[in-house]
Amino acid sequence: MLISKPGDLGGAYPSREILADRKKLTIDEEEEKAQKLEAEKQKKDDEIKENEAESRKKDAELKEKEGELRNKEDQKVAEIQKQKDEIRKLQAEIRKLKPEIRKLKTEIPRLKDAIPKLKAEIENHLAEVIKQQDEFASYKAEFAGYEARFEAKFKPFEDQKRQEAESSKAAAGEQSVGENHNIS
Repeated sequence: MLISKPGDLGGAYPSREILADRKKLTIDEEEEKAQKLEAEKQKKDDEIKENEAESRKKDAELKEKEGELRNKEDQKVAEIQKQKDEIRKLQAEIRKLKPEIRKLKTEIPRLKDAIPKLKAEIENHLAEVIKQQDEFASYKAEFAGYEARFEAKFKPFEDQKRQEAESSKAAAGEQSVGENHNIS
């Protein structure tokens, strides 16, 4: 209902009830807006917290990956250092061997030149060995001939000596048996 003046019932001004309703409606709308804003704020806060948690998680993952990378770098550096040490060691060994190699390089041609001479000497020695083997076989055959002649000449003499020795032993044995009978 509209009132023209305050306190007048038939005017152009809205009534107190209408104003109160409007005020209540405005307050309700404002409260609803405030609640929506509060809900949006809470939602944004939750998103921020979620984003912060995700950010912390990503930071932790990043730090972990950085740690792994540092470890891998340290391992690679250690491996490289080990290889450098090995290279230095091998280079030192090469430096030590170079004089020996030079010495061998000069000695190899001399040794190659000596090979034919040594082969000739070996052949000469082999010929000498074969000659000595032939001489030995000849001496062995000659000795076998002497041995056969010795056996033929002296075997009967040895047999005769052995028989005489056995006879004298037998005679000595009979004599001692006879003496034993005389004593008793």
